Amino acid sequence: MNKANLYFLFAFVAILLSAACRKVNVDGIYTPSAETYLSSQFLQRQLPEPEKITIDIDSAKGDTIIELLDGNELYFNPKHIKTKSGAAATGIVEVRYINLINKSDYIFAEKPSVAENELLISRGTYHLSIWKEDERLHIDSLTLKVPTVFGEDLDTEMEFFLPGTTLNGEFTWQQNTVPEAGDLSFEVQGDTIPRDTSSSDTITRFYERNKYVMVLRNDSLDWINCDKFYGLNVPKTDLRFTFSKEDVILLDDAELYVVFGNFRSVIQGYREDDNHFLVSNVPIDEPIGVAVVAFQGIDVFSATFLDVTKQGYNRQVTLNETTENELVSAIRSLY
Repeated sequence: MNKANLYFLFAFVAILLSAACRKVNVDGIYTPSAETYLSSQFLQRQLPEPEKITIDIDSAKGDTIIELLDGNELYFNPKHIKTKSGAAATGIVEVRYINLINKSDYIFAEKPSVAENELLISRGTYHLSIWKEDERLHIDSLTLKVPTVFGEDLDTEMEFFLPGTTLNGEFTWQQNTVPEAGDLSFEVQGDTIPRDTSSSDTITRFYERNKYVMVLRNDSLDWINCDKFYGLNVPKTDLRFTFSKEDVILLDDAELYVVFGNFRSVIQGYREDDNHFLVSNVPIDEPIGVAVVAFQGIDVFSATFLDVTKQGYNRQVTLNETTENELVSAIRSLY
């Protein structure tokens, strides 16, 4: 075989290998498969199913208190539930409730902990809705009470946030509709619960369980957030993630999230240019976990790793093909 034919063979094999790894055709252009899968669709599919509580409005009498499975409490008057047209709802309705308990849930819900480009520390993020069959209903006022856990004090720096969008179309939590749409207060009288229900101690000991009280008004049922700012005056830096040229074709639909190890916070990175993602205003010397998700058709590529933030942070990232189950497990293992 002469050199020309040998060169052609090597080039052809290289193209085949590239296509196998990056799902491209011989011209280097990605052709999606029959079923195209978006990263955001994949993430949202991993959210836990909402807790569902059915209520018969016709038999309800006055204010209703619902104790949710996580110990939180809902207070509202079912007679105030309305249809889209404003008429009073009747019959059986369903309250749906989601609590983002784990940090990975914030990734799956695509609800990063950021407001006005500043990092937030989350006490809790919740989603509330009321349905009658396929119709979403409305209510003028509803209260969610979140009791403290044993040994936890009320953090009075916590504030009430509702979802919004930046001028760049990025998700953000915002306060500019509060208190018209809702507010946060602190209940310090609280009720009492057993100190340790598993103890064999025959003497019943109690402690006061204080509560965060979030009131939603003017049909603001949706995502709500109880957060505080990390610290406006602490040293911060930007995190830059550099991808190889071979991975650029995957980045159009890629999503990147940073999970913090020492506190409850998740922040999203955004594409800076052809092969870089940027995460802004991040505190220095904090342990983090990073998750990158990208799809080509139904083929999933990812990178997950642990690191520590530092001034001038720039991390080289390589995407590798994986399975959906392996990716979900890897994201859940990040702190």
